[in-house]
Amino acid sequence: MNIVFDATQLIGYTGINVYTRNLVGNLARLYPEDRYTMLTSYHKLDRVFSQFEAATREQIDWRNSLPNPLMLGRTAKPISERIIEQMFRRQVSKADFLHTTDPYHFQPRVPNSIVTVHDIIPLYAEDWVHPTTRKRMEGKLSAIARSRSTIFVPSHFVRKELLEYFDGIAPERVHVTYEGSGNAFRVLDPAENDLSRFGIEHHDRFFLYVGRIDLRKNIERLARAYLSLPQDILKTVKLVLIANGSPEEEKIFRAKCEWHQGIIHLRNVCDEDLVKMMNRALGLSFVSLNEGFGIPILEAMQCGCPVLTSNVTSMPEIAGDAALYIDPYDVAAIAAGLERLASDEELRSTLRTRGFDRAKEFSWERCARETHAGYRAALERL
Repeated sequence: MNIVFDATQLIGYTGINVYTRNLVGNLARLYPEDRYTMLTSYHKLDRVFSQFEAATREQIDWRNSLPNPLMLGRTAKPISERIIEQMFRRQVSKADFLHTTDPYHFQPRVPNSIVTVHDIIPLYAEDWVHPTTRKRMEGKLSAIARSRSTIFVPSHFVRKELLEYFDGIAPERVHVTYEGSGNAFRVLDPAENDLSRFGIEHHDRFFLYVGRIDLRKNIERLARAYLSLPQDILKTVKLVLIANGSPEEEKIFRAKCEWHQGIIHLRNVCDEDLVKMMNRALGLSFVSLNEGFGIPILEAMQCGCPVLTSNVTSMPEIAGDAALYIDPYDVAAIAAGLERLASDEELRSTLRTRGFDRAKEFSWERCARETHAGYRAALERL
């Protein structure tokens, strides 16, 4: 097979970009007889190229034949986008598929398109979805639904939501391809776990949060739950928040939640240090209101970190019996979960053991194999 990937936005370490790099890398390793092409714009090739491992780069064809969407200025952007669309169609005309891993950049007039829909959260009528975002994604997802494209989703939860929201989608078009987490997430020797430069000493105990400052991620309720814990726990257990956000989001959050000396707010923590955090934490507090998958759950489990997570959306599907579940809308329930993690060593040990077993069921290799099976099924339909 000959697969072209839309790499026009593939810069940085967003969840979609991490997914794309791991998927393509494992496809190239597992199915070297197939051809993989990364298609990007004129000035991005070097930056995209540098984010792939050397062995993967050699197995991929690289093209930077697309212009910048702003080549004619902002007012003429629709014209530029139409030109780019025509160029996409030419570039992939001899390929089996164009795989777009970000649904926002789906090309509806490319007949052999495949798209990954990570969730339909932007369509929710919730305060944490901006109306402009909702309108844009409604248009894109509607175009995907009207097309004949094969659709990959990361969980059965997302598949069910997608089919219910767009009742015209044929179920056989939608394939679940579970995601994974990197091999860097593993159990470390205690001697490797020095976190003193973050203000965390070797004797410190702490809960860990990983995610954005975002209403959907529920970080404010988590902080309120922590602050409501009994004083003996507040004095001995910290809450470490690895949370990036816009300057305005961070300002609002600090005003509400960062006044307590037990809360440590960190930004831009690299994977190497994140692995250390997960090895040291009493537990990962992943109490999001909605997730399409939830990669931090697996990352924590691979590090032997117990997981406290929400009993809604995809999280029970991913965590199975290897997590402690709470109602994410209930601050008291979150606090009770934190208190159990802090005080029940036997519970932490049980969750740790179950987490190792559960994490083994997911991997980027599995994601690549399930995706490749989806390509074959799409070829049969064509």
